[in-house]
Amino acid sequence: MSWHPVMYGPNEQSRALNLYPDARGQGFGTEAQRLLAELLLDQFDVERIEASTDVDNVVEQRSLDKAGFRREGVARRAQFRAGAYHDLVNYSFVREDRMSRG
Repeated sequence: MSWHPVMYGPNEQSRALNLYPDARGQGFGTEAQRLLAELLLDQFDVERIEASTDVDNVVEQRSLDKAGFRREGVARRAQFRAGAYHDLVNYSFVREDRMSRG
């Protein structure tokens, strides 16, 4: 898995990290996403870890749900791939979610 920073405002407190799975279909996505989100919150001064997936990718949506990410909504026609625009489902994992897990 990899990640890249995303800015939602003019200061460092507005920085989030966006996850991107490099390997799919290997059977360890849920655990890898959860562990990486936890590690990134430990290592970086960020409040938010996020991920997105195609609205038709129900398997990845389930994986993100099980990893503790919360569904936020749909970004309509956000990604151009294979000659067409696709809607993406957005997810986030914030420090508060970590505390609520116990």
